[in-house]
Amino acid sequence: MLYFVFDVMVLAGRDVMREPLEMRRDLLEKKILPKLEEPLRYAAPLDASLPVLIESVKAQGLKAWSRSV
Repeated sequence: MLYFVFDVMVLAGRDVMREPLEMRRDLLEKKILPKLEEPLRYAAPLDASLPVLIESVKAQGLKAWSRSV
């Protein structure tokens, strides 16, 4: 199984959700992904509105999943 990650909400017990998305994605790329051994891929930003993205996910039968690191 392969997982795609696109954001980080908590890092080392610290809530980072109020930080800008660009900063959170940078943390994800530089601090988290290099330490993980699971088959993970970084999901690049998408240029679409949220409703369009949600419909696309539903149409593909995809599910959301999160895990604390």
